Amino acid sequence: MGKVKDALGAIVNGIDAVERWIITILFGEVIIVGFLQVLCRFVLKASLPWSEELLRFSFVWLTYTAASMGIMKGTHSDVRVLVDHLPVSVQKGANIFREIATLVFCVIVFRFSVEIIKLQIARSQVSPAMQIPMFIPYSGVMVPFGLMIIQSLFRLIVAVEAAVSPKPAESMENR
Repeated sequence: MGKVKDALGAIVNGIDAVERWIITILFGEVIIVGFLQVLCRFVLKASLPWSEELLRFSFVWLTYTAASMGIMKGTHSDVRVLVDHLPVSVQKGANIFREIATLVFCVIVFRFSVEIIKLQIARSQVSPAMQIPMFIPYSGVMVPFGLMIIQSLFRLIVAVEAAVSPKPAESMENR
């Protein structure tokens, strides 16, 4: 399992770097476009017709990309009240179950988002203001959930390795 974990760990590190860039660029774009929209609407008394649409699509991409990063960092909320009072061996099993449940959820959302994108491509629907193909904003769900699948697989491997290893569990941040 070591070679698979190492290879997947390298991929996850690459994904993390790309996600950081995407989030940084999108966050900067949201700030600039949002400021321009407010400036135009309240100072110039004219709105930019494309800005609200761009902001909406950017928020979708930003939210799900950040959620993908949160999967790997383990920063999503986690109710540990019950699990923390269980024996260590049961805690390890609960960690594996959590990672499997996360993986299954990500696969389901990814699969349905692929179907929605196929429909958008078949219909050739474009956005009203920017006239871009609608599969582009809808990809803001599919792409991050695809990345979450890879990250969830890595976390599952780490959790299984920690469960079978007599050593203390490896932190997800020390991958």
